[in-house]
Order: sequence, then structure tokens, then C-alpha cells
Amino acid sequence: MRWRSSILLGPACLALLAALPERVRARVAQARWPGRYEWVDDGRYCFDVAHNPDGVAALCAALVAAKRAPGALVFGASSDKDWRAMLDELGAVVPPAGWFLCAAGLARAERPEVLAAHRGGAPCDSVTEAVTRANERAGNTHARGAPVLVCGSVFVVGEARAFVLGERTDPPAPRPASRVSCRA
Repeated sequence: MRWRSSILLGPACLALLAALPERVRARVAQARWPGRYEWVDDGRYCFDVAHNPDGVAALCAALVAAKRAPGALVFGASSDKDWRAMLDELGAVVPPAGWFLCAAGLARAERPEVLAAHRGGAPCDSVTEAVTRANERAGNTHARGAPVLVCGSVFVVGEARAFVLGERTDPPAPRPASRVSCRA
């Protein structure tokens, strides 16, 4: 029943936006949501906080439509999420041999070994290790346009994004001294 209220709110939001002054509409149009189908580092990474089966299905459909097959996947999820369905969906765009599975620093994060037991992939000790290993795997394919896809837990995406971009996380996450780069 909740989706029905969302359908009704959509037209109301559009009408409200249309009534705003042009300068406000221009600012709204410039708004970005980091980590939501966000391509960074010249398209070498795609970050998406798809953390449920519907979000992952939408992400996979967008990747297929854009003809952007990832060369590697960094994935982590909370144990209370339907991560099995998410990994099943992701298997259609990234074979499990290219999966690097990790856990955010949360008590409810599913252990990488448990994720890997479902369909394969490489369990990693940290998000930064997963990004580094995925980057190494995809490094040989970047010239052909194969990015590293990072998705699942909002916390995994946030930590991986901060690591790649050399930014801080909130709360701070342990990071090695250097940034990842896939440039030769």
C-alpha cells in the first residue's frame, strides 16, 4: 500500500517544483546523490547503494542498457538483507569469478565467507582490500571500458568511494596510506 502514496506524491512534487523560482529549480537540477549510479575516475568505478533486490535489479538493468559490463564487483551487505537474491541478480552482469566480497564495520554486516558460500567470489578482510583486488582484476580490462562495480551496503559503498576518491568517511574507516589508481 505504501507505493500507492508514492505514486500520488510524485505529481504533487513535480507541481511544487514547477512553482519554484527558476534559480531554485536550477539548483535542484544540480543536486547529486553520491553513491547512486555514480561514475567516477573517468568511468573506472560505478558506485551504487543498491541494497535490496529491487535496487540491484534496477542497477543491473541500467548497466545492461548502457552496455557497461563491469570487469569486477565489490559487494557487501547486512545480514538482514536479501543478499542472496542480490548476488543472484548481479551474477548476470558480473561472473562470480570477478566478485570481491567484504563487510562494512557493522555488527549486522554479513561475513564475506558466508556471502562467498552462496555462489562463489573472493572473501576479503576489508572493503579497501576488496577494492584493491577488484581494481587489479579489472585493471587489464579498463582500456576496453570495463569498470569496477561497487554496490550493496550503503556503508560498503561509502567506505569504498572514500577510499577511491581519497576522502574521509563518516564515521572514519580504517584506510591504508595510499589511494587506489588504475592508471599505469
